[in-house]
Amino acid sequence: MLRVTFNYAHLLSKINVVMKLFVDAVTTWSRRELYYQEMLSSSVVA
Repeated sequence: MLRVTFNYAHLLSKINVVMKLFVDAVTTWSRRELYYQEMLSSSVVA
């Protein structure tokens, strides 16, 4: 029983790491998109 619980916790921590990486990647991509849009709009204004 203890082993099953341990495996479940291990799996959960792995999922946590993957989710964090995914969220970080999406956040970085969104920031980059916003940055490029601001660059484009400012260059259009100028």
